Order: sequence, then structure tokens, then C-alpha cells
Amino acid sequence: MMKEKDIAMNALLACRHMADLLHTFGCEASTDILADVQSAYQCVTQLQHDTYDMMVKKDWMQVEYETKSKLEKAYGKFKSVDC
Repeated sequence: MMKEKDIAMNALLACRHMADLLHTFGCEASTDILADVQSAYQCVTQLQHDTYDMMVKKDWMQVEYETKSKLEKAYGKFKSVDC
């Protein structure tokens, strides 16, 4: 029997996967359905956010905070990269 934590993790992973697919689909979709794709994407990412927040509140997901110097170092590294 699956525990509540396992069900939540599966839901979070499913939301992440669906958001990724909808992002790709939105980039390639025709303009007639783009608004519907964007709406679906927003719903899925909100559900992903809510699921993650619930898992953090239940202490099932650990949040690690970085120091300011590590953030500045990472920002400097990618700031100079041309896209």
C-alpha cells in the first residue's frame, strides 16, 4: 500500500512531466490553440507549486537555502554566457 508521501511525490513528478510537455507543445502549437495550451500550462504549474508547498509543510521535502556568495557566483557564471 502506498503511503501519502509516495502518492504526493508521484503527483509532483507527474506535474513536472506534464508541465515540461505542455511547455514544448506551447512552443510548437499553432496560434489557434495557443491560449488553451497556455491555460493548461498555468493550471499544471500551479498544481505543481501547491503540491510542492504541501510536501514542504509536511516536512516531506527539504528546502536547502544557498548563501549569497554562492548565488552571486552562479549568477556571474551564467551571466556571461551567450544564448
